[in-house]
Amino acid sequence: MHVEPIPYTRIDCLNRAPGQRCGRLRGEENAKNKMGKLAERLGDVKRSGVYRIEITEALEEAVALNSFALARVPLDGASAGALSRLCAEVLSLRANVLLFTGFEALLRGAPGALQPLLSALDAAAAERRAAGLHFFAAFLDPAGMLPLGPLYNWRRKAPHGIS
Repeated sequence: MHVEPIPYTRIDCLNRAPGQRCGRLRGEENAKNKMGKLAERLGDVKRSGVYRIEITEALEEAVALNSFALARVPLDGASAGALSRLCAEVLSLRANVLLFTGFEALLRGAPGALQPLLSALDAAAAERRAAGLHFFAAFLDPAGMLPLGPLYNWRRKAPHGIS
């Protein structure tokens, strides 16, 4: 599995089907107002860490507002044995934000399979935080399967500008 950082010049939905509409904020100023808190959180080096998210749109908006590099890391089809290699690969990326998706089947097959990856990401976040670098690992986990704190509470702070 190969992972590459994605430069953000515009905001797109992850895994959008052809012809499917993607929720977008109405205008850059509105985006700054509505995503301000999450963008501020990503801009705060002290908050670098490993989190879960319920939806990707808010994270994508905040990443774009901060002009950070985002790398998507699909774990669909990954085996527990390949995670150590994948871990080394993603930690070598120059991304500020790593977005992990598709880990559910891996967890069902081996409940502790992600623990080494989570530990390595947590250690990397602490190391980069100490160096004054922004580093966030976010797992798309709407069901709350992982023992991670939320990066952003979408239900409580849903932006009203999503169309």
